[in-house]
Amino acid sequence: MHIEIISTNARQTILESNAVIWKMHSQKLKKSSLIQFLYGLLFIIPGILDFNGYGKTTINDKATYFNLNIFLSIGIVYYLFVIVAIYRSIGNKKKFFKNAEESAQRQTYGLNEMTIIITEDTIKRTTASMKQEIKWVLLSNYKLYNGMLFLYSIDQISITLDKRLFKENDFSQLLTFINGRLPEKK
Repeated sequence: MHIEIISTNARQTILESNAVIWKMHSQKLKKSSLIQFLYGLLFIIPGILDFNGYGKTTINDKATYFNLNIFLSIGIVYYLFVIVAIYRSIGNKKKFFKNAEESAQRQTYGLNEMTIIITEDTIKRTTASMKQEIKWVLLSNYKLYNGMLFLYSIDQISITLDKRLFKENDFSQLLTFINGRLPEKK
């Protein structure tokens, strides 16, 4: 197998792959925020529905009264966690895309071209200021997400390949090759 790709708009390709990376990682934040929101709701509802604010538990004929408004307080704390997580996510998103822009600028310094050569032994990616060569044996798994192929080395993205840069036959050949070598990341 020998696949060679020359992208004449490397900067845009790098920025688009970073946008997909952000989208993939922000899905995890959305799930955790939704779970915290639902937990908050589970605590707030009993706190609101209990009008007198006290509950009664009887153990061995001994009545114990407790304040159910603690549930309301816990629910509010969960909501505060969600608000803080969303606020931090907005700040992290701005920082991530600023860093992605700077990285794309550095990688394509002077020449907006990227060459990718894929063989049975290695993947080589070259831009104006960077040469990256990864042997297949270093890669542990892969993920295809939103038209981007992410190749991982121990749960860390090592290289990203945009499906649109490939000829259809080349991408199919690459996926067949990868399926025989690497497991798909869930």
